[in-house]
Amino acid sequence: MEKVYKVPRMHCNGCAATVERAARSVPGVRSVQVDLARKEVRVVFEEGAADEEQLKRALEQAGYPVAA
Repeated sequence: MEKVYKVPRMHCNGCAATVERAARSVPGVRSVQVDLARKEVRVVFEEGAADEEQLKRALEQAGYPVAA
């Protein structure tokens, strides 16, 4: 399953790296692609192994909440 999330607080490559690490820390995440220019993160994860709420919590705990 693939999802794209808006992460408006990303401003630099350091932010993007933090977002990528946070997303990869969620069990079941297969790949993460951060687009700093669009302030988006594209996440591919195994269905049933991870869920959106886990991913959102991980990003929020890293200081980069997902936009509604």
